[in-house]
Amino acid sequence: MVFRQRRRQGTGAGIQDKTEGRTAAFWSRLSNAALSDNQSTFIITHPFSPLKGKEFKLIERKICWDTDRLFSFDENGNTCHILTAWTDYLPPDPFISIANGQVDFRYDDLVALKETLLMIDEKMSG
Repeated sequence: MVFRQRRRQGTGAGIQDKTEGRTAAFWSRLSNAALSDNQSTFIITHPFSPLKGKEFKLIERKICWDTDRLFSFDENGNTCHILTAWTDYLPPDPFISIANGQVDFRYDDLVALKETLLMIDEKMSG
């Protein structure tokens, strides 16, 4: 669970990062604009991350490898990404808020686990 780095490739159209004074070369199309919402930073909240509590400037949010990720620059200026669910970017899950620490698992996660176990059972018995 490490804040993963992403190497910049190509020159792309680039978008100027005004606070850092560098160009974000991984934006390769002009249609990729800077974020339009109000949240321009995020804090890592995952309990086991060594970067828990650290704030990062948000560059981009997108789906990569079938997961929602946030992109930022690390302290060395490298482009990094982290799962959106491991940050404070999204509002809290309503089930977790209502349960208030009284349950160990979310219903949707238990259903997904059941489906996975049934699939494994079918493969092993068939």
